[in-house]
Amino acid sequence: MKRFVVISLTIILMALSIFHVWEEPAQGGANSIEEREVIIIGPTFQTFDTDADQWSIFVTAVSFGSAPREGRLSEFTVNGVDIMPLIPKPATIPIYPLDGEMDKGAFKRWKNFHERANAFKIQPFSKEEEREFHDLTFRIKEVAQRRKEVKPLWFQLNTLELPFNPKVSQTYIITLAVQAGNFSSSFQSSILVVNVPENPNWFPAELHIHSNYSDGNRTPAQLASELTNKHYRIGYVTDEPAGWGQTAPSILPRMSDPDNTFRNPDGTPRKPTWEEYANAVRNASNISIVMLPGLEISASPQERTHTGIHQGHALAYGIVTLTGSQTFETTGFRYNWFLPNTLLNNININRIGFSSAAIAHPTHFSYAWLVWGSQLTARYDGMELMSGVQNSFSPNAGPMVRWRSELSHRLSGVFSGQSFPSARTGSDYCGNWYSPPIQYYTFVRLPSTPSNWTYSPSLQDNVDTALRSGRTVTSRLGGLATFTLNGWQIGDRFTHSAGSNVNGSVQFRPAFSGTYRVTVYEDNLSRIVYQSPFTYIEAGITPDPVNYPFVFTFPGGQRFYHVYVEEWSSTEHIYTSPIFIRQ
Repeated sequence: MKRFVVISLTIILMALSIFHVWEEPAQGGANSIEEREVIIIGPTFQTFDTDADQWSIFVTAVSFGSAPREGRLSEFTVNGVDIMPLIPKPATIPIYPLDGEMDKGAFKRWKNFHERANAFKIQPFSKEEEREFHDLTFRIKEVAQRRKEVKPLWFQLNTLELPFNPKVSQTYIITLAVQAGNFSSSFQSSILVVNVPENPNWFPAELHIHSNYSDGNRTPAQLASELTNKHYRIGYVTDEPAGWGQTAPSILPRMSDPDNTFRNPDGTPRKPTWEEYANAVRNASNISIVMLPGLEISASPQERTHTGIHQGHALAYGIVTLTGSQTFETTGFRYNWFLPNTLLNNININRIGFSSAAIAHPTHFSYAWLVWGSQLTARYDGMELMSGVQNSFSPNAGPMVRWRSELSHRLSGVFSGQSFPSARTGSDYCGNWYSPPIQYYTFVRLPSTPSNWTYSPSLQDNVDTALRSGRTVTSRLGGLATFTLNGWQIGDRFTHSAGSNVNGSVQFRPAFSGTYRVTVYEDNLSRIVYQSPFTYIEAGITPDPVNYPFVFTFPGGQRFYHVYVEEWSSTEHIYTSPIFIRQ
């Protein structure tokens, strides 16, 4: 059930737009545009759900050359409708100079890549462009570490006060104008309003997000508000534990808090404990969303040694302590300390039967997971197919290719009770000026609909059990597709006679109107057992859900099947976790 009848909207300005700020030179003067350039970091495109009760708008302005240090918001319209009366006064915007931090040309190239990566319609990178983008992003993060004062400026608007009623599947143009003395400029951004579905068993989750307990700048409560406005029901905060940059053989088991946000009464920095962090996250839950504490941990190429080199990142769910049964350095989660298999094993034994691991951004240029196939012996239960800033979501994209390869490698063990990597997503959102926005959805299948989403141990157990069982569906823009084979659900295994028919059914609920095609694949794309034609589906109007029945002949052996849904213009991409059949 949606929370409100009134259609509303959340806007988070988080990708990139650029404007030039200049002043008409005095007669005989020589002030050029090139000398006075301001770059505004905000979105070129975002999607927002119909049930948002607040617009969360944040922008960051940086400058190169002799530009002003502060601007004033002088215009704010959506599709030409003035909403400036909703902006608290005075609406001033600080402008942070970056001269000497990074070459302006390099910054603008990063801006261009970031815009392309956050576009509604995919604009794929070449290998060379992808490498340059990730190299530039690494340099941007170095700038952010040196310039911690550079932070977004937030505007919060009550959508019930808006003078218009946004419609599902409609695109809206945001126009902002800034005045700084005699300087003026403006930029535009587009948004698409979506209707994120759910049914009595499948619920949207954000499984990779950061707060101010590590490298984020939003509190758990602020994250809960933002996630609620995007119609997530489950928010797993995956902050980083201490350990980066520390080579001592033993350190205190604490959260990282690299910005020293948390202080003792005398003002000296202190690192938060797991208990403090976990309680803050759980207490951020409300009747619309449950917030759960997890971790993101870097693996090391050497056992119990901090090298400063990433061997990949694991996400930990369902854990209850930073130390495990012994210490931070043996059975715990010290950052960049354990070999990949040891790290995964530590996650699995933290709360046996409930804690589980997933591999984050598996093919990332800078933080890729580097151990696969027969070398990856530990259990893990998920892999991110969509994460962070990503601009390729087709079946041939790197994360999808790796995912199917791992499913194939682990197929024989699935029928003896071993794990498999279920499909996951994670925005890796931090709320800072360079991070990607909250995006992507992982739908999780729970036994029933909770009466409300306020935190309880039993609700967390249900979520953690579903993640460990592989009952997930991933979506770029919020659509939901599920399927059954002979009545068996996503994540199930069953036996069937070779040469006999299998009866299947796909149920699809789009988040926005579009032209969609549904494909059911066997194994590593070895066979298409069903494919629908591209068909226009109107969100909320076409029968909900749209059903696609199909029949195919089971060839025998051991097989896995999954569903892929694509929108004709390559905007929406949905992947289900598999169902397994053996002879």
